[in-house]
Amino acid sequence: MKKRPPLLIIIALIVLLALSLSWWSRDRLAASLANTLLQKQEIVIDHLRWGYSYPATLVINTVQLEHPQATINMAKLSYDMTSNELVVDNIDIQHHPVESSVDNKTTSGSWSLPQWLPQLSVHQLAISSPWLKKPFKARLSQQRSNELIIDAGWQARISLKQHQLHGAIRWQLSDLALMFEQPMPLNALLETTFDFDGQYFQSQHHIELADTVEEWPCSPLVEASGNFDFNYNIANNQGLALLNKLPITVTPTPHCALLDSVPVSLRPTKATLNIDTPISIDDQTVYLTHASLQLQGSECHYLLELKKLVMTEMRTIESHYQLSMNGPHTTHLQSEGELSASTDNSNSNSNTHWQINSPKNHFDTAHLHLNDIKADKLSSTFHFSADDSKGLSIGGQYSAASLQQGKTLKLSGISGNFDLSGSLAGELKGLVNNRIADLTDYSQAETTSLQAVNSKLNLNLKANGSARFDGKTAIRSGKIMGYKLGSLRITHAGSWSDNQLASNHQFTTPAGLELTLQQHEQKLLIQLPRQGILGIEPFLSQIDSQFDLSSGWMAAKANVDLASMQIDSSLKLVNINGHYQDYEIENFNFRPKFQLKNNKLDVSPSPLSLTRLSVGVDITQLHTIIGSRDGNIEARNIIGQVFDGHFQVPLLTIDSHPQQAIIEAYQIDASKLISLEQQSGITVSGRLRGQLPLHISPAGVEIKDGYLVNQGQGSLRIENNAAFDGVKAQQQELGHILSLLEHLDFTAIDSQVNLSTEGWLSLKMQIQGYNAPQAQQVNFNYHHEENIFTLMKAMRMGDIIEDQVIQGFEDK
Repeated sequence: MKKRPPLLIIIALIVLLALSLSWWSRDRLAASLANTLLQKQEIVIDHLRWGYSYPATLVINTVQLEHPQATINMAKLSYDMTSNELVVDNIDIQHHPVESSVDNKTTSGSWSLPQWLPQLSVHQLAISSPWLKKPFKARLSQQRSNELIIDAGWQARISLKQHQLHGAIRWQLSDLALMFEQPMPLNALLETTFDFDGQYFQSQHHIELADTVEEWPCSPLVEASGNFDFNYNIANNQGLALLNKLPITVTPTPHCALLDSVPVSLRPTKATLNIDTPISIDDQTVYLTHASLQLQGSECHYLLELKKLVMTEMRTIESHYQLSMNGPHTTHLQSEGELSASTDNSNSNSNTHWQINSPKNHFDTAHLHLNDIKADKLSSTFHFSADDSKGLSIGGQYSAASLQQGKTLKLSGISGNFDLSGSLAGELKGLVNNRIADLTDYSQAETTSLQAVNSKLNLNLKANGSARFDGKTAIRSGKIMGYKLGSLRITHAGSWSDNQLASNHQFTTPAGLELTLQQHEQKLLIQLPRQGILGIEPFLSQIDSQFDLSSGWMAAKANVDLASMQIDSSLKLVNINGHYQDYEIENFNFRPKFQLKNNKLDVSPSPLSLTRLSVGVDITQLHTIIGSRDGNIEARNIIGQVFDGHFQVPLLTIDSHPQQAIIEAYQIDASKLISLEQQSGITVSGRLRGQLPLHISPAGVEIKDGYLVNQGQGSLRIENNAAFDGVKAQQQELGHILSLLEHLDFTAIDSQVNLSTEGWLSLKMQIQGYNAPQAQQVNFNYHHEENIFTLMKAMRMGDIIEDQVIQGFEDK
């Protein structure tokens, strides 16, 4: 009788072979066991406990087998020799892989099972391995002599026909939880058939997948329905996977927060993955010639193509890529480059390195609409590279015909270039050069426009989210709030940290005007440092072209709270000299402090002084207090000197509403007053006082029912006055009366004064006095009308001509 092999060794080999073939295409443990079983083996029985009962039952309680890569423990084996049945209660296999120098190459063979092989049934099989995340457990049963059934939640049937192993497996993707820490989120049914002759493994798979993955972003619906093949040659470790008949689609939920920032017209609604060329596999590499990912939207289409994808030893991956996008309004994107990634397992911490190099990128669109921003004829050509160790580098050029934000801001003729590089984990540095042909702001009643705005900005970005910037801007010309702006230079500096913006900007005009603006969050500090008054003259001349300032200095400061729209400011105008219209201003000083809150202007009581104001008549030592009450700007206690006398105005409201004010004058020198007529031969002495009621309205200034009276005695002397002598000659009947005025000592003057808005002065006077040479009392009534504006303008012109004549002689 032929000697049979040890029964337990045969059983163990059959179990391991069945399991390895059923799982071979899904796990490296199964592949390792398959290679091991196809070699010559040395297995040692460590211990064996058995018993025998008559007439034909062999019972083995425990047995342990030792193999260089596994320890096999079996418990409660019962072999019925009569029926040739073997029942095993428990098999536990502990896999401990070791490096082997044995040649694993095999060849095809003619397999057959011995006729004496018993009918097998294993209640529980458990395999543990460092390559499995958790132990594999299953039940084994044998229906026919050549068919083994494995039940592990999924079911496999393995049979030996025509000297080859054939298998059929029904399983789900969730069964791959054996190899992962977390369960596979997809629930798909697969039907697998395979053939194996000891060297060639051929398998066909059919998959039906339609599952919503809540754990993924946007909770997409993943769908796949079709067939794919997998073939492998164990002898040379080369395989081929064919997935060209298995497109995979991913459809995100319609309400996806991840896509909310993408415009609807550019938002993809479905993704389709196609692997249309075979995947080549060997013991070190996986190679794919071409695969594509299509993203389809309602108005756009994206296509990502991977070419010549190579994965080496499951640690490195390299591929060439091409990305294209076609969107609405003839929007196009083209990008091409190289992708690579690698994993370093040389130490306990696994490090992944990656690199993207994209030297050719182009984007253009006829019209782009993002929220409230619209761009026309926008295009950019740029290069891009990124490396986990070297960092990021991106740069290129851009242009746009126009860029508009809402209905308030429009930029035209935009072009520029940019460059940004540095470490992704540390610091990025960059430069942006931007040119704008025209910038228009419609947000105010008066349109603001700027021409030829050229900016250069340096950027410094850090991985913690903070940033710094500095740069310069040059503006050729423009108009702000209706005022023309010449060339302007601006310097910028600022930072962003903890979601707070702080910046500093300095503005300079060719006339020398300097202004600084500092921003911190919602607060602004605007400062006009101390500087000559001439810098502001180009703006004043646009308010009124008759401003002509010659000297003095100014300074200003404003604190602006954007949250509450409150402004606290101060202004200093010191020793200002110049002309306005026909008026000459000397040593004007004003240092107000004011606040704007809730659209209400509040001015703190602030002194205003003026050494001299010449309007043909010199008004000197003018002082007042400017303040506000109930939203109205007021000048209180206005005092000054005129005609060597004094005047005061208790209250004057500075606005356009009609109002009344009283000018109180006293100690007015009558000789200065009469000198307005500039008549030779007439001299007057004495002092006057009076009240002049002012009526102020948009039409002008009027004096109604004012009066002037004398303060003490005075005198009137007329000698050699041609005009007076002419009147006496023409009206001889009045000659005696008029002669009484030639030497008059007056005791009382009572006059009525009225002034129209057109400048007509009406003066009615009653003079009482005594002519000593003729020893006669005098009562004289006099009425005179003259346009005081014309008179003072003539006096002013006379002074100008006189100054020019004197200057002409001095130049000679």
